Amino acid sequence: DIRVLVMVKDERTLETIKSYLVDGEEKAMNKRWLRYLKHINDRSRALAKTSGGSSHLKDESRLLLEEEGRIRNLLFGAASRNQREDGNKSNIAAATTATVKRKG
Repeated sequence: DIRVLVMVKDERTLETIKSYLVDGEEKAMNKRWLRYLKHINDRSRALAKTSGGSSHLKDESRLLLEEEGRIRNLLFGAASRNQREDGNKSNIAAATTATVKRKG
């Protein structure tokens, strides 16, 4: 039985280390990526809402919205889709549709 004492300076670092130790490296990194995507995509959602849909978003913004949905499904499964608000669902669906139309 090995015991290790880890001292950290702040709560954010504590939560990061705790997540890494409890969830494992891959899940902890995916959670951090999701947190970043939520932060970045909040601006895109607001822009899409005020400008009339995600068709006014740049390709990069649409791809980041799609990535948030992908990571959410990876971490929490399909049930996480039901927990999102309706506006978020329509933005992700519209972003996916717009990207597929451009490729085709």
